Amino acid sequence: MANKSTKVFSRGTLYWPKIVGDHALVSNYDGDGKEWTFEFEPDDTSFLKEFGLLDRLKDPLAYAERLEKKGETEKAEAARSVAEGRGDYLIIRKPELNREGEKNLPFRIIDGNNEPWDDRLIGNGSKADLKLNIMEWGPGKKSSIYATAIRVTELVPYESDEFAGMDAPKSETKAKKAPAKKANAKGSADELDDLDDDIPF
Repeated sequence: MANKSTKVFSRGTLYWPKIVGDHALVSNYDGDGKEWTFEFEPDDTSFLKEFGLLDRLKDPLAYAERLEKKGETEKAEAARSVAEGRGDYLIIRKPELNREGEKNLPFRIIDGNNEPWDDRLIGNGSKADLKLNIMEWGPGKKSSIYATAIRVTELVPYESDEFAGMDAPKSETKAKKAPAKKANAKGSADELDDLDDDIPF
């Protein structure tokens, strides 16, 4: 059976979007390359059920629960505060290079008027429509999900808090250290313990 590709449209919410331009590239999971990536919380998951992909959804509280089991209370509380109120989400990635080693273009992003996106950074909670391509690889093989376009319909501007530690009174610096990691910055809840600052790339 030949591979089958199906276009699907989905509306939902973006989290930790590292997608605007080349400066948004981050190291991939294996650490052997770079990628653009974002978390997408779909309003309707019926398309995932149709293609047998419900298991691709991630629980936003799972990381906090793992930290709690390890006894890392402070990190667990920070992770939980980032995750609470969120629904299950997909992680969507696009590698910097294709299989031939040639450079991919970043995700195609447009605004609510279908005009090309400018260089504004996109913050957590922004609403978007996704044009997805679901590739079925044949019997016994798991399908893949790719985003071919992102339409930002309600922008939540990215807000950096890079100098919070410097601007806070010395007595408040330690107290504010953990909340600063919640800013719309680098990484997902699963990467909270890797955050050193709030640079968006």
